[in-house]
Amino acid sequence: MVLLFLAMQITLVAQECFLEGTKWTEIRLDTLKYDSWYSQVDDEWVPNFETIEYYVKGEYTDNNGDKYRCVYTNGPEWTDSLTLLLLEADNNISTSVLVHDYDGNTRRLSPGVTYQFDWSVGKGLYYEDILMSNTTSIGRSRFYYGIINEIKERFFGGSQPLKYVDLDGKAPDNDSNSPIHNVDTRGGRIIQGIGITEWNDGECLFGPSNPYSALTQELNTRHYRSMLVHFERNGEILYDVWPVTQIGYFYYYNGNKIPLTLNENKVCVSIPKDCDKTCESIRTNVKVLTTIIDETFDIIVITRSDFEKLTTLDFWEEGAKSVILTSCYFTENNEEICTTPYIDVRLKKEEDFDLLTTYAEKYGLRIVKQDSLMPLWYILAITQNSEKSPLEYANELFESGDFAASVPDWGELGDPFNTVRSITTTKTNSSYGIYNLQGRRLKSVPIKGIYIQNGRKRISH
Repeated sequence: MVLLFLAMQITLVAQECFLEGTKWTEIRLDTLKYDSWYSQVDDEWVPNFETIEYYVKGEYTDNNGDKYRCVYTNGPEWTDSLTLLLLEADNNISTSVLVHDYDGNTRRLSPGVTYQFDWSVGKGLYYEDILMSNTTSIGRSRFYYGIINEIKERFFGGSQPLKYVDLDGKAPDNDSNSPIHNVDTRGGRIIQGIGITEWNDGECLFGPSNPYSALTQELNTRHYRSMLVHFERNGEILYDVWPVTQIGYFYYYNGNKIPLTLNENKVCVSIPKDCDKTCESIRTNVKVLTTIIDETFDIIVITRSDFEKLTTLDFWEEGAKSVILTSCYFTENNEEICTTPYIDVRLKKEEDFDLLTTYAEKYGLRIVKQDSLMPLWYILAITQNSEKSPLEYANELFESGDFAASVPDWGELGDPFNTVRSITTTKTNSSYGIYNLQGRRLKSVPIKGIYIQNGRKRISH
């Protein structure tokens, strides 16, 4: 039991998160003007966002002797302005601001808790609103990011892997005997020792505690969405994930181009199930990152370095003849996804099946099957003779103007035991609900990642 507890408990022991010199960059989007980070102007993609830089410099000691780290801001509204005061204690980070009273004096507001970084499965993570904490005479509200179900780890463009959690914003039930009121929120992804990566406000990392409203002493009426894009501590880059700066890779959603970033470190490998020896040889020599359930192929995601190692082995020259390779990508929300060999195409009318057949022959695609509940939808697959990727073919089919929709079959990257389904194994009884890729029914559309709605795979935007 002791060993199990130690395995579940993931704590930053005696480590301060926002040391002197720590700096980070956020971008923010005016959601009244734009609905995406970039807009296409002719053949170029122009950023719609503003960039804001933050850095930690110096300390502020209050009348109680508490020492706060000072955070300064460079951005559209401020230049080298003292914006935040951070108090770190026992792996908790609280946020405050300095405000000017009507008599001209400056005072520090009571801080609100923004993060707890001593994590364990089953623990609820919450934040407090600074303004509410200083204006109410009754019990405080705790706004919950959610309850930890799983603690994950991966690289985010930095020098080392980071632990993180994806939270659904669900708060624990309120205790009628407690003065603290638990409140649901939108949730999101939190990086341990850093903070949340996206927030619906003008600030990201410390947006949850609402420092802008505390500074202005009024409710926040701004319309922003913000994203963390860069974070450094002790001169070491830990996080560096920007939205796509050019439209090198994209897919179509509701007729719009949605940018993707190629994940050069991973590759998706699909081996026909009747090639048992090849499949066994590949699995024996690689570490499987994700397994995708499929009727025809054994589909796995591996690292690029593992794939390159495969190409040097004796069996590969013959085994490669049956293998289909597809790419992995990052979405605008920084989710890791991959493409399987499949493409999902919707006809404009039933009579267009012959047209679909013509395109399939032209591109070297195989028509796998028709959706039994939504007969205008067909599943196609690339073959060893196909010259392009599923993403390229899906885009070309849509750009032809002959089809109502065309998208690749997406897979979501997880751990080896977190298997997901290809579109060929999406159950028909899932067609009129919302499901995750493991086939479990969801109450609502998830904040991040891929889900199945009305029988089709979607990516949260």
